Order: sequence, then structure tokens, then C-alpha cells
Amino acid sequence: MDTFNDFMKKTFENLECDSYLEDLFSNIELFTNDFIERKSPRLIVNMPPRSLKSESISIRLPAYLHSKNPKLNIGVFVANQDLANHFSCKNSCIYNKPNNIKYIGISNESIDDLKFDIIIIDDTIRSSKESESLKFKFKTHTFIKKLLEKHLNPYGGFINVQSRWCKDDTTGFLIDVCNNHDWKVLKYPALNSNDEPLTNLFKYKKIKKNINYKYFQALYQQDPIL
Repeated sequence: MDTFNDFMKKTFENLECDSYLEDLFSNIELFTNDFIERKSPRLIVNMPPRSLKSESISIRLPAYLHSKNPKLNIGVFVANQDLANHFSCKNSCIYNKPNNIKYIGISNESIDDLKFDIIIIDDTIRSSKESESLKFKFKTHTFIKKLLEKHLNPYGGFINVQSRWCKDDTTGFLIDVCNNHDWKVLKYPALNSNDEPLTNLFKYKKIKKNINYKYFQALYQQDPIL
């Protein structure tokens, strides 16, 4: 049977599979197996912008899971409904069979009757303004806590994927506040301890010189200082 790695290579034309992607796909396969074995897996993935986190986890993973079990109810929650509709269209181009995959803007209040076997949260913070707004983060975190407690079926799986913004972003909230769950955290910094890039597709050293240190440490290194 195809692995998630196989599925990615089949559905993503000319995919350049750097070592970090091989590692990510392997861990997603482990998540899938843990879900099948009813282990209620919890996964956090922190990656730089434009590193295929949404293409792999939010768009292709639901299709992959549904191809294994068409009865699954999968909810993918993103920053707003426009982005949710965009992701839904991309998913439909890959997997156009009838399915129970729903793409929903975060903080959508019309989900009261919905239950999911898999929930994916993708980049709930989209700007520095949102990252600095206590009101925005409180509202978002309250919604995510509600998803975990009321909308995830028993033995369900939960993934948060994002580029970090601050210590109290969604990743920080899940680890510090929702700490009754056993979170597995995958962290892929743009530059490793030897200053080697995650991928050669982007000039991370140049980016580092051109943006605020605080944002590079968070968004690119996945190591927020504030």
C-alpha cells in the first residue's frame, strides 16, 4: 500500500524532496498509523514560510487519509473562509471523490453539530498585528480548545502546523495550556546549528539580514524570543 511519501510524489509534480520533507512525510505516516491504531495522536509541526507545510498537511494529507478510509470526517481549520475555500479547491483537484473533508475558517461559529475524526489547524496567525493582539489570540485559543474538547471524536487525531510568531501562539498555547495531551513536536528551522539551510530553494541567510531578528527567530527558526 502507498505511503504518504508515495502519495506526495504522485500528486505533486516535480517535487524536490529535501531531507526535511522525507522526515516530515515519515512522521506523518507514523501519525497515520497511530490514528489507525486508535492512539489519539497529537502532532505539532513548526516550519518556515513556503516550506510546503500547507500543501502537504492541509491539502494532501486529508486526501491521503480519505483514500484509506472514505468514512473519515476530517476538519481543516485555517485563518479565514476565503483561504479555506482556496484549500478546498486545491484538495478537490487531487481527490475528487465524494468525501467528508471540510475546510473551515478559524473561529467559525457554525460548527456546533460537527464532529471530526481528524482535526488539522493551519497557521492561525497571519500577521504581526494578530501575533501581538491578546484579544485575537484569546479568541483563537478558546476556539481551538473547544475543538479539542467538543468536536474531536474519541481516539481522534489532531495536528497543528504553523510558522511560529511568538511564545504564546497556537503552538505555545497547546504545549503550555492543553498540556494534558502528549504533543509530539517537529521543528524545522531554516538554518541549522551549522548555519546550513533547510532547503536550497530559498536564500535564508539573505532573508535573515533583511528582516527583524525577532521575526526571523520566530517565523524561520521556529524559536520565538517573545
